[in-house]
Amino acid sequence: MHHEFTVPDNHEILDTLGEWPETDEDGSARLLKLSGGEDGHVLLSYDSLSQSVRVRWINPVGEQILDLFREGATKMSVTATANSTSVALEFRLGEHSGEINIQISPRLAITDRILFV
Repeated sequence: MHHEFTVPDNHEILDTLGEWPETDEDGSARLLKLSGGEDGHVLLSYDSLSQSVRVRWINPVGEQILDLFREGATKMSVTATANSTSVALEFRLGEHSGEINIQISPRLAITDRILFV
């Protein structure tokens, strides 16, 4: 079963995260560079048409310490409160569903869960 990948519009992302999504070389995917301060930064690329997401965590010295790629993305949401800023990505592919949560502040943290449904 095909699920649509809904993402916030660029203005909502800018208002919530303070970053404007850049367009990749192909023109179909978007790229966000999310600064985690002393923890490094996260490069988040997402493509609504192919329903794919890639999350790369780069430490302060430029080394990649995490690289996640998922297909079957169904929803991306951005949240900012007085205490934290985060991005949530939801997935559904066949008998599996999952979620990647990227906490940007107060400290960079990434959680990834995949479950049978």
